[in-house]
Amino acid sequence: GLWVDKSIRPGSVWREQIAEAIADSREMGVFISPRFFESSHCVRELNFALEENKPVLIVYVNQVDPPSWFRMTFGERQALYRHALSRHE
Repeated sequence: GLWVDKSIRPGSVWREQIAEAIADSREMGVFISPRFFESSHCVRELNFALEENKPVLIVYVNQVDPPSWFRMTFGERQALYRHALSRHE
């Protein structure tokens, strides 16, 4: 099934729940917008998935100029460019 971090229970240790969800997953989807790179939480979760050897699907929601560390890691991988698709694709 799909796990979304909106299902974190109130009063729980959210980092623990996110780490468990990533560790238990088969793969990780990452939706890239300019705000993604401003969030230390998003970057930390992505790094954890890589450390856990999870396949990562990159979806560019907006057109962005990713920082060099991101391009170095993901520059040669296929990605979905949602912002470039028409509403009917």
